[in-house]
Amino acid sequence: MKNGDKKIYSLVPVSSLFFVGNVFLLLINFAILSYLILFIISWIFVGSIALIIFILSSGVNLFTEPGQQVAVASLVWKGEMLVGFICIIFTIASTAISFHKNKIFRKGGIVALGAIVYSFLFIIKLLILNLPSPEGFDFVIEFSNLPQADNILIWSGVTALVVIPLSIYTGYRFYGQRN
Repeated sequence: MKNGDKKIYSLVPVSSLFFVGNVFLLLINFAILSYLILFIISWIFVGSIALIIFILSSGVNLFTEPGQQVAVASLVWKGEMLVGFICIIFTIASTAISFHKNKIFRKGGIVALGAIVYSFLFIIKLLILNLPSPEGFDFVIEFSNLPQADNILIWSGVTALVVIPLSIYTGYRFYGQRN
């Protein structure tokens, strides 16, 4: 028998709990690293554009007030945390669903999870659209102006803290059904 005939999890003699734990640990590390890389690249991109505008505008300051950089950064962090929580919840829960042996359940579960996340974002967008805004629609900045932003952040963080161990447990249970 060749190694290609065996499934990958049956090659190494480890327990299924260890295997599932390592899959989720890899996923959490990948999610954190990709979010940080995306964050750093976006700030480099914004900084490059600001630098080009600063150079081309013959030294005119982009930020008229001295504390405006801090104000912009404080407006953005709430929206970025919400997006980070939503990404963590979606990736962790969809990984747990992917361990199920029924193919229809896997596809339907991930589609249903995506629909739940999309409807959550749509409800937040409807709440944001009720706010008066002088300029265009920017989800991250407008979310920070929302009066319920702190409550939404707290509950999405609590949901992420509940979903992570629950998904690891269900992933382990689904993986145990395969053997």
